[in-house]
Amino acid sequence: MGRELPSRERLLELFDYDREKGRIYRKARDSREFRATRHQTAEHRASNWNSNWAGKEAGGLDDGGYIRVSVAGARYRLHRIIWKLEHARDPHYSIDHIDGDKLNNHYSNLRDVSALENSKNAHLRKHNKSGVSGVRFKQNRWMAQIGTTGSKGSYLGCFKTKEEAVQARQAAEQRLGYSARHGKHKREEV
Repeated sequence: MGRELPSRERLLELFDYDREKGRIYRKARDSREFRATRHQTAEHRASNWNSNWAGKEAGGLDDGGYIRVSVAGARYRLHRIIWKLEHARDPHYSIDHIDGDKLNNHYSNLRDVSALENSKNAHLRKHNKSGVSGVRFKQNRWMAQIGTTGSKGSYLGCFKTKEEAVQARQAAEQRLGYSARHGKHKREEV
């Protein structure tokens, strides 16, 4: 879940939200948000900050490939900020990128899901040598398996052809509610 986000009102004070692109841009700040130092007035510090940052897209990539944005010394993932801007609340669980693209933060590409539900997408990120997760060639047969709650994997059977093993895997994915990716997923409008 992550740390609690600033209020929606505060986020809107700090950022311009481009809903169509799924991006946020830093707004100019008033000198009241800055403290004078021994060498600079609050007005001078605000002017410097605004000339360097105001109007520019907020955030940078973190080690996990997500965009993170700093707010008052704390770092938040952009998709969580966009969720709060859209829904006026923090996400209940984890935010899933429906199309699997961590950089696509358009609100229609985000959904609030449990860790278990989000883990069902892992099969789409980890492929074996067959090119299909949960399908492998072993002892002149094609084996299919799938992960289920509380187990390392459920055996789906051995098959003569790769196509049969893939079909068994896909049927199990559908039965267990694995997320469909790449435009096949239907979602309610927010």
